[in-house]
Amino acid sequence: MWFLILFAIVFVLVLAFKSNKKEETITRTDQETGKTIVEKRTINTPSAGQTAARGVLWIIGIIIMIFILLIVIGAMMY
Repeated sequence: MWFLILFAIVFVLVLAFKSNKKEETITRTDQETGKTIVEKRTINTPSAGQTAARGVLWIIGIIIMIFILLIVIGAMMY
């Protein structure tokens, strides 16, 4: 059971922080000179799964912060 929970946590962490770079090459021909121009672009956009994993991490972080806040408030009441 703990193995499955640990696997899910590691899976979400890896998915949230993995690199998602796409490289595209654009080839154009200049009309005046006839030269071929080659452009390479690197685009770094998160995938839908990556965005969802980051959302899950935010939710877990907020829950942990609320839990810590409740512990501190409870300790201050005594």
